Amino acid sequence: MPKRMLLVILMAATMTLTSLAVTAGPAGAQYCPGSDPRCPSVTGNGTTFGVGEQVELTGHGFLPGTKVDFTISDCGSTQLLGTVIADANYEVHFSFPIPAGCCPGLHDVTLTGTGADGGPLVLTYQLTVTGDGCSNTQPTVVGALPKTGSDPGTPVALGIGLVLVGGVLVLVARRRTTARRHQLTAT
Repeated sequence: MPKRMLLVILMAATMTLTSLAVTAGPAGAQYCPGSDPRCPSVTGNGTTFGVGEQVELTGHGFLPGTKVDFTISDCGSTQLLGTVIADANYEVHFSFPIPAGCCPGLHDVTLTGTGADGGPLVLTYQLTVTGDGCSNTQPTVVGALPKTGSDPGTPVALGIGLVLVGGVLVLVARRRTTARRHQLTAT
């Protein structure tokens, strides 16, 4: 295989891997040093609760003075549990009993508000509801969930396309060179 062809393939592969590395990181990922109160996170008093038991959550990283909504999903619907104002420490504190309609299993409690940076902030705390029975067997979702992450499909397709174009260009150049050599030797 000619050195030029290897060089073109190596360059195309490098571009493809670079595009994946740039686009495949988690959305909204950020570095938070130490115990900075502006770092987004949720802490709670446990992860397993029965219907009616009290859940206590603290959301970190919300802009002071702004509203934060607490909702629970996968309990047959998405229910608003309440709204709290973030304090001067970038925190919200909220407690609630597990609603009677919650089916046993894994559920998400979502905190939606304004982050310390002024942008939207959505945090999720997963908990497990125990017990038997469920008052609503037809789950419905109220509102749209935010999209997170990225789709690497476009950069991958672009990288593959560039590799193919590079390969075709190398083959065309090779044929031209071979044709020129034949012309020179024939004269």
